[in-house]
Amino acid sequence: MVLQACGAVQMGYQALPEVSYWWLDNYLAFTAEQKDQVKDELAALQRWHRKTELPQIADLLDQASLLAVKDVTPEQMCGLAASVRQRLHAVGTQAEPPAAALALALKPEQLQALRKRYDKNNNEYRKEWIEVSAEKRDAKRYKKIAGYADDLYGKLSDAQRAAIHKYVDSGGFDPVFDNKLRLQQQKDVLATLEKLQATPNASPADARKAIAGLIDRGFDSPDPAVHQHQEAVRRAGCEAMAEVQNSASDTQRAHAVKELQKYRSDAAQLAAKS
Repeated sequence: MVLQACGAVQMGYQALPEVSYWWLDNYLAFTAEQKDQVKDELAALQRWHRKTELPQIADLLDQASLLAVKDVTPEQMCGLAASVRQRLHAVGTQAEPPAAALALALKPEQLQALRKRYDKNNNEYRKEWIEVSAEKRDAKRYKKIAGYADDLYGKLSDAQRAAIHKYVDSGGFDPVFDNKLRLQQQKDVLATLEKLQATPNASPADARKAIAGLIDRGFDSPDPAVHQHQEAVRRAGCEAMAEVQNSASDTQRAHAVKELQKYRSDAAQLAAKS
């Protein structure tokens, strides 16, 4: 789904450092001194990712292609999703040293800019997901998920659309709970950065430890209730994915393999340019 959302994969990947810089600058309003350093670090992160991670992503797409030709279990879908999360976590781990250096260099006015950006995002989230009827929210989620599945399989069957409707109607997605988690994570980010700023002579090792904790908590909440909720949502998603796959015709499965291999080819070609 991430690949499909990106559209032109190779073009998007090439532009990723520049796009990432502008996205981060929207949150932190980089100073003139920080600008070049951040751009250099993002370019270095992409070079590492191209060389180290893209071959592993190509392997994951091969695994997905093998699953796409047969009936699958929810456990197989969850295993594939867990592998994707591992790859994302690896990027976070690789980014720890430059992120820690940046955290030590942030100024109070940049943390204020971060708060303002969070407030803006939170207002947009409430308008989009909380301050709307459940019917409108579910229709939007169905349209988005069905669109991704339609791109992968071609035109969906009635059974596949029913499986997606069942998943959306199950109520696994709770925007109020999700928003509460978002606010907790934002508070965690701000508290971590403020603590580093307030610590006299904080070392790079201190900062890296703090950033590593932040990344780990972002991927796997230490709150048992949140963790249980996240696992339940993931499981429901795996069950829905398996049901859609198991309802696919031979033609749809061939279409899915073809699409996955396109992405695999993109990943391999991009990796070859390292």
